[in-house]
Amino acid sequence: MVRDTKVGVVTVTYNSSNVMDEFMDSMLKQTHENYIFYIIDNASADDTLSKLSKYDDSRIVVVANKDNVGVAAGNNQGIKASLENDCDHVLLINNDTVFEPELIEKLVEGLDEYQCDIIVPKIMFHDNPQMIWCAGGWFNPLRAWAGVHYGNGETDMEQYDTARKITYSPTCCMLIRKNVFDTVGYMDEKYFCYFDDTDFCFRAFKKHLRMFYTPQTKLLHKEGSLTGGVESLFSIRQSAKNKVYFIRKNLNLIEKPIWLFLYELELILRLIDRRDNFKVFNLRQQSFRAGFKI
Repeated sequence: MVRDTKVGVVTVTYNSSNVMDEFMDSMLKQTHENYIFYIIDNASADDTLSKLSKYDDSRIVVVANKDNVGVAAGNNQGIKASLENDCDHVLLINNDTVFEPELIEKLVEGLDEYQCDIIVPKIMFHDNPQMIWCAGGWFNPLRAWAGVHYGNGETDMEQYDTARKITYSPTCCMLIRKNVFDTVGYMDEKYFCYFDDTDFCFRAFKKHLRMFYTPQTKLLHKEGSLTGGVESLFSIRQSAKNKVYFIRKNLNLIEKPIWLFLYELELILRLIDRRDNFKVFNLRQQSFRAGFKI
């Protein structure tokens, strides 16, 4: 039965104090109560750990890393702990999210209903709950197999209210059967953060695992609240470096040089048309080169 299903919930914190109250409130109100909640903290310098210490719930396991090992490695710590404690499924979830009490219950039900290996909910923008952030996604071979969100930036008019098979979704909220990790392995820790979820989904896609999107439950995502947004220097550095690594790792011998050349051309065009200044252009170039050293 669904209520007997044991779920390992994994979230990675890093200076997450400003989002933890709402997240913890959502988590501890879940109707599906059979879970172990692994909070992997990556050496937060704020009062994240102090806040977490105030929760008295035996299901909560806080792992305080001495160093920031990155999102991928932090997720792996939680995944491995979940499997060691005989969890049936693993839920990877961002802590910059707010969600309904039935989230876990409906996702667990969805795995059985659609006979799939991975399932994700509808994800909305927290600051604009009527706007879709991600209604599942797909890999675009005409964009170097980049992961593309369905519905991103669209007003929710119930146009994505049919459950369907997908091939990609960010791990902002993703429920995964334990056997998936035997098939595709863990998160690739070389990414640190960004593209780690793309890489994981791409491996699942190549192994023909079934991933489903369900609109029966949704959560609100405070996009960019913990990384400074896509235009922060940190995000630019990680995205550029990891995109190069993803291309080098996953594309074939014909695709690889073509997409690396086109990505370099894109960076140059961003400077020419003034979408980037020289400082950002140089950062992207340094990060592009760093992607060859991973």
